[in-house]
Amino acid sequence: RNEHRKGKFYIPHFPVLREDKTTTKTRIVMDCRAQWQGRSMNDAIHKGPDFLCNLVNVLHRFRRFKVALQADVQEMFLQIRLPQDDKAYHRWLYRESPTHPIREFEMQVHVFGNAGSPCIALFAARHNAEIYFPAEEFKRARETITESTIMDDAIDSVHSPAEAADLLHRLQTIYGHISMNLRKVASNSAEFMSSVDEESRAPQLTNIMLGLADEEGLKALGVLWDPVDDKLAVATTLDPASCPHTKRGLLSAYAQVFDPLGFVLPFVVRARILFQSCWVEGLDWDDQLPAAEDKLWTAWLEEALAVKEFQIPRWLGLGPETAKQVHIFCDASKQAFAAVAYIIAGSSSNFVQARAHVAPVRCTFSIPRMELQSAKLAVQLAVTVCPILTEDLSKCYFWTDSKDTIWWLSLTAKQLAPFVANRVSFILQRMSREQWHWLPGTMNPADLASRGSQLGLLQDKWLKAPSFIAQPDDNCPQLDELKPSSE
Repeated sequence: RNEHRKGKFYIPHFPVLREDKTTTKTRIVMDCRAQWQGRSMNDAIHKGPDFLCNLVNVLHRFRRFKVALQADVQEMFLQIRLPQDDKAYHRWLYRESPTHPIREFEMQVHVFGNAGSPCIALFAARHNAEIYFPAEEFKRARETITESTIMDDAIDSVHSPAEAADLLHRLQTIYGHISMNLRKVASNSAEFMSSVDEESRAPQLTNIMLGLADEEGLKALGVLWDPVDDKLAVATTLDPASCPHTKRGLLSAYAQVFDPLGFVLPFVVRARILFQSCWVEGLDWDDQLPAAEDKLWTAWLEEALAVKEFQIPRWLGLGPETAKQVHIFCDASKQAFAAVAYIIAGSSSNFVQARAHVAPVRCTFSIPRMELQSAKLAVQLAVTVCPILTEDLSKCYFWTDSKDTIWWLSLTAKQLAPFVANRVSFILQRMSREQWHWLPGTMNPADLASRGSQLGLLQDKWLKAPSFIAQPDDNCPQLDELKPSSE
């Protein structure tokens, strides 16, 4: 081991410019992927286990309660010192200008670009919280660090401004113990923000609240957030005017719509279906779209201009004593299958998340089997959503307009074909048969995502669950007769 460590390594470096950033607009990246004699620094470094929290789970936590809290750890990597033996492998060269002599430097701390830095930084933060702050009063802050932080971005929600102030204080104490500083604090609560030091606040927050700038809002893990109205929106860098009408342009365009929770999923599904049709027709990446597809693509791009204007409430309406249920609707068409989840808090409903997949090309499924695929997707969605929002999978209810799916769920695996049996077993191992219900297709909001929809139709038919959900059971749709499936 010691023989192996007698060498040294010089790392190339370059600047990354981010004009959209309010603090560090220029970040120096050490290019540890640059190769010398066929190997790079990152080839020789174990990146360690993945400690990153799931982005969707963190966003659900951010939406749970009334008061939102967001903060950023300043220069996280640079607060963790490198082991003495590793410093020689983190050297770099620099000169002020071509006329100045080249100077040699050696990093003392972990750098941005090193494959192991994210793991080490997150481990340091978690280990510090668990070992040095085990007391009960730090429990909520430890939970935020381990469950609601992605790299240096901590976002969470609590019930009141007082709880937010206490959580921020605890987080500052924990991070401060290892010389990490929390900054860019933001919240939808003016009362809470009044207790935050001016230098710790998000720089653009004051302008947003006073309406003095053209700020489009803050970003919470890439999702646009207006803390004044407490609304979320889809972030996109899409410029429809410069988008080529080719298969490559199509993929590049809809990939720029960052929508991890599926706020505008029915709109995006239209582009996915169109992209798949380009593959079926055998188009090359830079071939011009045929007339029919080009017309559809032009219409999609025209609507895409309004994506950022589509807003959804951040708060899901959950309170300390609020009765809550999750209702998930699933549906399928020849082109795609989808599932969408809503939470019922008291007498109100709110959109939680949606997922969809286009139909496979190489093997064609019948509509009943596509419907069963959507039911499986609904259960996968429930396993993500329910532990965070209801903490109880039994408070999750499923709705499908497929009588075949309801019939299959009433049978045992031995009575079914292997394809159907495998998916029915997957569903019933996680949820009970009694949690499944039927509704007419005209009442199923998942229909929008399984077929694709215009953006303008989503505001009325997508953001809220069907009205009968929040009403007594007597108003729920009833399945008059259940017949054996033809499959």
